[in-house]
Amino acid sequence: MQIFNLDLQIYSMKIPVNRIFYINLDRSVFRKRELTYHFKRINLTDQDGREPIRFPALNGNDISHSILPKNKTFHPGRPVSISEIGCHASHREILKMQIENKWPYVMYLEDDVRFVEKNMKILLDNWNKLPEFDFFNLSWNYYGVPKDQVLEPVDFPLKGLVRGNGMWLTHCYILSLNGAIKCEEDTRVQSHSVDWHYAQIQSTINTIGYRRGLLSVQENKASGMKSIIVHT
Repeated sequence: MQIFNLDLQIYSMKIPVNRIFYINLDRSVFRKRELTYHFKRINLTDQDGREPIRFPALNGNDISHSILPKNKTFHPGRPVSISEIGCHASHREILKMQIENKWPYVMYLEDDVRFVEKNMKILLDNWNKLPEFDFFNLSWNYYGVPKDQVLEPVDFPLKGLVRGNGMWLTHCYILSLNGAIKCEEDTRVQSHSVDWHYAQIQSTINTIGYRRGLLSVQENKASGMKSIIVHT
């Protein structure tokens, strides 16, 4: 069954990046089908007209980075989970591809993301007014200590843009090559979820983001909560 009516396509969404990747587990066939229909409806491509590239999510037991011992991880009362390890590893593999190919900008997506077309159009129509960035998080939240997050508003036609740090979540973000190099270097040893690591790294590079307005995230039907990728 086709989830989206492609006849409703209203906007060609060309992102000014060199590649777009989305992470999807092999067994998540339905999520892939829903997402690819969404991509086709909005005609999502990179700057050269290439469609988003699927990256098969890694199993948390098959990784190339290191994990700190259980007593050194930062989760209160528990070690980093296998799912978090797989998520971390999947994002790292795309980081390494960006670095190896020297792509100036890459968009990273998870398979539960949906774009809000009207706001994305405003963003893309005014792209040249964005400040220089190494990390652009298009949908973040914050789960740390409030005093540890420093944000300042950025004047931009689409309200809500901020500059700062502590932007958790990895549903959709864009990295410059410099940002990818820094993120790869600082995630070789995992002590927490990948978005926690990114939230710390953001203090050392040019980071901007929107907390809401550009994306919606599909809900997990069973729990009623916003979904996350399962990597195990």
